Amino acid sequence: MDHKLQLVVGFDADLKSARIDVRGCLTATSCQALLCVLKRARSLAADVSVTLDLREARHVEVEALEMLGYLPGPASTSATAIYSEVRCVLAGIGVVVLLLPKLSPACRMDRVQAGADAYASRPLRLHSA
Repeated sequence: MDHKLQLVVGFDADLKSARIDVRGCLTATSCQALLCVLKRARSLAADVSVTLDLREARHVEVEALEMLGYLPGPASTSATAIYSEVRCVLAGIGVVVLLLPKLSPACRMDRVQAGADAYASRPLRLHSA
């Protein structure tokens, strides 16, 4: 399967905040490239706050979230019916705010192989039960 990572990176004018929007598939493999982009964003300014928005991602693997330092539990700083905001600390990068969807959509690439049953969204399990 060919899961493509698509990113949109933006900075405010004074380099105080950076936002990285994930629009493609975030897998354990593509997460390595994302970590490089996060390091690059942090290197532009020491005090830049970095937000990683996963709400529009086509597909997010749990393994990729673990690589980003996300562990299910009460670490959420705020939650709505649509998404949760979680702060993670990444080695060599620092604090990153993750915006996570409540549901992880089924990947279109997986649907082709698995058939119609893969169309349902899966809960992302943002908090431990």
